[in-house]
Amino acid sequence: MGTIVVTNLGKAYKQYPSRWSRLLEWIDLRRKPHHQLKWILQGVSFHIQPGETEAALP
Repeated sequence: MGTIVVTNLGKAYKQYPSRWSRLLEWIDLRRKPHHQLKWILQGVSFHIQPGETEAALP
């Protein structure tokens, strides 16, 4: 088994100015985005060696 390497992992959510903007994005034939990305995590990197585990915190 090899090492698991993760680099530059991130998570973003689509943020719409109104609920109608989401609907408009779905039906817009031009595929124009009506949202902005809200980044929650950026640049997360880690390595997991074979047999390595993380104990649960109490």
